[in-house]
Parts: sequence; structure tokens; C-alpha cells
Amino acid sequence: MHFNDKISTFSLWGKRINEQLSLLPTISADLLPESSTYDLSEAPLWHAILTAYFRNNWFTPFHSYLAIKNCTTAFLNEEKLKAWWSAYEQHPPLSANKRIGITMAGNL
Repeated sequence: MHFNDKISTFSLWGKRINEQLSLLPTISADLLPESSTYDLSEAPLWHAILTAYFRNNWFTPFHSYLAIKNCTTAFLNEEKLKAWWSAYEQHPPLSANKRIGITMAGNL
């Protein structure tokens, strides 16, 4: 798979996740939505957010939503992925024959 195909795939992931986020009920920082009136089969992402919250209350629905939204906006965006990758394209490929040394602690 060519790198541009990988970028397209990741950006498509971001778009699909954003579509799932748009199906979620409105979530505020201090309110857990009434999940009993919400069909979890319509948005599996909502089910994952609630499962994370019920297993560990540190993962509030609001902050899980915010983390997912920010990841799709900051990382799974085609323009930002291409801008990030362009910094690495300018360097020539590394030679296949390199000799390296590894120093490790003996008591680990």
C-alpha cells in the first residue's frame, strides 16, 4: 500500500468517526445523558463511550467525546497528515547496512 493510500485511509477513518460522533446525544461536562432512552445500536461509538465510563469513572462521557473529537480533528485529517509526512519526505532513505550497538542494564 502506497503512503498516499494510507493517508487516505486514515482520513477516511476520521470522517467515519466524525459521522458516528454526530449521532451522539448532546453531552455536557457535568451531565450523563439518559442512555435508557437512546438506541445504542445506532451508534456503537456511544456504547464504547458509556462502557468506558461504567468500567472506570475517570473516563467521563464528555471527556471521552472530547478526546475522540480532538484525535479526529488533529490527527485523522488528510491535510494535517500530509503536512506531517512532508517533513519526513525530504530526507533520503537510510542505508540498509548499518552497524549499531545496544547498551543495556544487566540487572533488568
